[in-house]
Amino acid sequence: MWKQEEIQKQKQTIKGKDIVPPETAIEIEDTQKHIKHKKGENIKNKNGQKKKLRAATIKGDWSGVESILKENEGLTTEAISSDGSTILHIAVGIGHNDIVKNLIPYLSDEQVLKQRDSDGSTSLHIAAIVGNKDAACLLVKWNNKLLRIKDDNDAEPLQKAFENMHLDTILYLLKAVNENVDTELKPDTAHPSDEIAVDLLVNAISAKQYSLALDLVQNFPKAASKSDNVLMAIAKSFPSGLDHWQTLIYPSLKNIEDMLQFVASLIAGFLLFPYVVAVFLIALALNEGYIDEGRKANECFRKRPGLVFAFSLLARKHNIRFNIFELKVNCILQIMFFFVLVQYQLPCLYRPF
Repeated sequence: MWKQEEIQKQKQTIKGKDIVPPETAIEIEDTQKHIKHKKGENIKNKNGQKKKLRAATIKGDWSGVESILKENEGLTTEAISSDGSTILHIAVGIGHNDIVKNLIPYLSDEQVLKQRDSDGSTSLHIAAIVGNKDAACLLVKWNNKLLRIKDDNDAEPLQKAFENMHLDTILYLLKAVNENVDTELKPDTAHPSDEIAVDLLVNAISAKQYSLALDLVQNFPKAASKSDNVLMAIAKSFPSGLDHWQTLIYPSLKNIEDMLQFVASLIAGFLLFPYVVAVFLIALALNEGYIDEGRKANECFRKRPGLVFAFSLLARKHNIRFNIFELKVNCILQIMFFFVLVQYQLPCLYRPF
């Protein structure tokens, strides 16, 4: 079997002489077919390995990932998905941080920096986009130069975290940028736009992450006074700490209104109780056919204005009479009782005889 270099050399010699011996031509053709077939098999095997590697990474199966990398360590830095993502990109994006940690021995510092997907994003960009703070921490400790690498849209990882509003990841990356002076970041790199800064502050307050909100104010002081949305978020996050009964004790216009409504409901409930009793007794008397008893009660009421309830009821089936005891109540209840009688239009009970 000829080597590829020998084939090319023989081709040139043959072309120079314009002579192609039949045996040589057949041998060259067979060798080319063999090389092409071998390349096809290698590509097929490699694609199969990438597919298995991608499946193991998505599943979070480090043992499966490790066994494939031992067979072909070069796959560590190669894209294994259509968007150009490597093992590291996928593991960070899904949140399989154990795989991220175990990949460290397989990659050099330069390889980590060079790994980009189709958007030019590094693994730290992905961590910032999805809000994987733990992965971001691992990557920055691994190589803090990742903090200054920009994607194809000229955005650094911290800017991607700003855009996606992942508060805890923002806080970590913000501190990392401030601490890692050797990254030589531009002065405005760690500062989002005013609009994004306000949204971050509002989100931090609304999520009750007040330590983060304080850090944001310290880093971006203009955001606190740039929009009324910040004040609205504070007002919503800090409502009155008083419970229902305390609000009735501590004076304020709203508390006084609530207190009056509460007292009014109690009074109304107390005053409406006689209505219910009166209507029930009247309805019962009418349903049983004891109109005369109601008239006698009305006569008694006319003679004694201080008497509110004066009805006599008979038993339903046995025609046995029971007299309801008399109650003296104040003038207000008497007026209200008359109101009930008029409303229910029972002239037989209040019509003079």
